Amino acid sequence: GSFYFNINESNIGTSGTGTSQYIISACAEAETKFILRVEREGNYIAGLADEPWQDIMPARPLSPFVPDTPLNKNMLVNLDITSSDLTVVLNENDGYYHLGSADGPLVLVRITEASDHIVSFVEMCETDRLGAYIYDENGNFVRKESYNELIAKYAEICDEATGVCPLDESLARMIKTVGAHKGWWNYKAGSQIFSGIVVPEENAWLFACCYVAAP
Repeated sequence: GSFYFNINESNIGTSGTGTSQYIISACAEAETKFILRVEREGNYIAGLADEPWQDIMPARPLSPFVPDTPLNKNMLVNLDITSSDLTVVLNENDGYYHLGSADGPLVLVRITEASDHIVSFVEMCETDRLGAYIYDENGNFVRKESYNELIAKYAEICDEATGVCPLDESLARMIKTVGAHKGWWNYKAGSQIFSGIVVPEENAWLFACCYVAAP
């Protein structure tokens, strides 16, 4: 006798990727030989999961962050991301964001240390790829961006005591892009990282940021 078993997407999942194991057995009263024939019909259709990741690097050379005075965690004040008055401004001269105005306190971002809302960016990269799918204004897929190497570069320049470094355009773009991709501030989908507070969307990307308290 013979039988036919069709392995298709309904067996291996809608993405058509991964590995599935099957056990095929035959019962007989005596030693028996049988033939197992595997045939492939049609061609595999590649999807977005098969697209390569593009490593994104800092837009400009990095220098170690050396605070004016040695820092400790008690000196850092979280930005009030719930406030509608929160403003950060990019200073074109030094390339960093400042609180309130271009000459305000330097905005720092936690890279090797966790924030109040999520594990550190370094820890994310250790357990998974920190990345995002990029689409154009018409919703067409453009590329997949990976930020693991970028985070590794910034981790090297962070203040050792506090795990922070100044917030620049490369870090700002990474946080905004990944946060939107992963739904970190998507209250409608219930995937927001904020618990017990409502954060205006324009402030949400600053969740890991702080500044040094005035003496």
